[in-house]
Amino acid sequence: MPNSRGAAWLPVFGVVFPTVVGGGILALPVALAPLGPLLAVAVTIGLGIVNILTIGLLALTVSRRADSIPDHARLATLAGQLLGRRTGRLTTALVGLLMLGFVVVYALGLSQSLASTAGLTPTAWAVLVLVGSVLLVGFQRRRALMTAGSTVTIVNLLLLAALLVLLGRHVQVDLLTGGPPKPLELSSFTLVFGALMGSFFGHTSVPTIAPAALRSDPSGRGLVTGSVAAMAAATVVNAGWVFVTLGSTPAAAYESAGSTGVDLVRAVGGPLAGWLALGFVLLALGFAGMISAFVLGDLAVEQLPVPRTLDLDLSSGTTLVARDGPPGPDAVEITITATPDGDALIARARSGRRSASSPVLAPGWDAAPLLHDLLGRRPRRWLRLRMDDPGGSATRLHITSTMVLAIQHHGSSATTRVLDDGPAGRMIGLLTRKARTADELATVLNLPVSEVTALLDGLSQEGTVDRNDDGMWHVHLGQRHTIVAAPPALAVVAGERVPLDLAPRSPAWLATSTAARVLAILPLLLALGLVLLLDAFGATFAGVFSLIGIGTLVFVGTSVPLLLAIASRRNADRVVRARLLAVPSGLIWALWAATTATCGLYAALIHQSAPERIAAAAAAALAVAAAWMAGRAQAFRGSSALVVVVDEDGLVRTRLTVAGVEADASAPRHLPPSGRTLAVSIDTPLASPVRLLLDQREAPRGLSGPQPTAQGKPLEVEPYGPAGSGLVRLDGHPTPVVVTWRVH
Repeated sequence: MPNSRGAAWLPVFGVVFPTVVGGGILALPVALAPLGPLLAVAVTIGLGIVNILTIGLLALTVSRRADSIPDHARLATLAGQLLGRRTGRLTTALVGLLMLGFVVVYALGLSQSLASTAGLTPTAWAVLVLVGSVLLVGFQRRRALMTAGSTVTIVNLLLLAALLVLLGRHVQVDLLTGGPPKPLELSSFTLVFGALMGSFFGHTSVPTIAPAALRSDPSGRGLVTGSVAAMAAATVVNAGWVFVTLGSTPAAAYESAGSTGVDLVRAVGGPLAGWLALGFVLLALGFAGMISAFVLGDLAVEQLPVPRTLDLDLSSGTTLVARDGPPGPDAVEITITATPDGDALIARARSGRRSASSPVLAPGWDAAPLLHDLLGRRPRRWLRLRMDDPGGSATRLHITSTMVLAIQHHGSSATTRVLDDGPAGRMIGLLTRKARTADELATVLNLPVSEVTALLDGLSQEGTVDRNDDGMWHVHLGQRHTIVAAPPALAVVAGERVPLDLAPRSPAWLATSTAARVLAILPLLLALGLVLLLDAFGATFAGVFSLIGIGTLVFVGTSVPLLLAIASRRNADRVVRARLLAVPSGLIWALWAATTATCGLYAALIHQSAPERIAAAAAAALAVAAAWMAGRAQAFRGSSALVVVVDEDGLVRTRLTVAGVEADASAPRHLPPSGRTLAVSIDTPLASPVRLLLDQREAPRGLSGPQPTAQGKPLEVEPYGPAGSGLVRLDGHPTPVVVTWRVH
């Protein structure tokens, strides 16, 4: 990312724009042909303006919550955090359904286009396309796919520009001024709404690029400007494509088009235009389909628990932490600690305000009864311990669990290291079990000694590992480090390493586990069956694309972003200025209601077939359900956020927002010496709950806590966010509130 804030929007534009202008543009002429060229362009621009607003509001939401969302956040992460756990799960399910739909529709479009150009039947091409996808996902060739991503994007845009020029020369005035090919009726709009929603969809890329964009420009203006500019440019491109295709070819021809319209482009623009169009179809649909296939496989893998094993000596200075769910009030967390004399272990479980405890008895212990006492139901994930040589100053534990595991030394701060995220992570996993030499690590990891030595040097410089005098390397559990036995969640469409956090999956595990590879290809086999079924019933690319657009994208691309925008206004971590998006909440609710009502209109009057009516009705019902669940989760009530940042020079900066409005908090300018406490005082009346967010990644000394008090009375802190952070519910406790962290 560039250092200049004035250019911070350009990288955002470069990521978001290609995700919007993709294979979906091919469905637009087919879907909009009944409207005639000029009305089709007007409708395209109108829906483009709506999507400019929704993607801008989503970028604004991410910017407002930049301090409390994890760096690998996805749209479902935001929905779960701001709109409630149920809405987050619903969003995850619909994103999975959307990815399945994309795989199906892109395979359908590819097979139909290839059949009309290169022979064979659409069924044969569909089998070849999806079998190729199964092989790529099964053998996890994602790195090659991501490496080619920027090249494919550039070539696609060049092909599209060339096609616009070639077809633009054949635009006919009489086609433009002739109006719709036949009188408009409700059935004329059957494909319009869904196809336009699909063609403008790129909202999931905003959370992906957000961490880098906000590091470059913490104000959030770059993220918002880049997202809005990308959608505006996509609106121009989509409208231009509709103009030149419907202005150069009679609309009746596109109405009867069964595929992506490559034959019509060739008939108007000549052989060169036909080959360019086929190249665009292959690259746009093929690449987007493969991205969707990988994401779909990863989403499938994420739904099942992954057994983990860990061996460690649990002394009175170390704590074992097991967590189910991302950090937050809904997470289930178990901590197992040794008593000061080291003679016994105590397990404590908590979820929000609920808590339960149990002694850990030798020789084996299962957390299921403890979790049942806590939750009142059978837990989704499990934790089991086996103790070797219990008693004394340390207890040797063998842990197996499907929960996220972490080892924390007293006073550990935000630094984390993932055990199985690539060679370095697997190396730390080995060293956690026992000390080894570099040669031994090279043998076990099947890596050159030189590479292992380089990795060890890097880990040593950051303080994660140490080497003994005899050359044996071991993990260092110091006050600044936490060892995490689970990888970070997948960053959708990002093949690069992502910042670390407690989360249950990673592409690294997917790439090394046979079971995970098999599970990842199962949705693709389902997609193959659906493609063959749809092809047998004569389904078209544009028709299925429109069905997906209204069935899932209305929810994911419009309803959720609008609800997030409303919720984030009074639940912000920081105040972000965006004049063009400073629309009243009533207008956002009106847009949400209009979109939901449009889905209802399609279900009741416009759609004729049962599948289409069911999809539209489901979209409307889910939008209403999401708003209701968000209201039940108090998503639209105000909350407060205290953000404390300690930089590498020990300077302390605070930021306080109350119901989305900036307020003041008092804190020292410099970090106190070790053994003292950092105290932040708040005199402003607070909206409950209060997020206490500590950023100590650059701090010269570690901090632990927080410990808030109101008029001298300690307040309960729930787990939330990174180390040193927490969530406090005031329950009527008046200000002033003082929050302290102990400096180590």
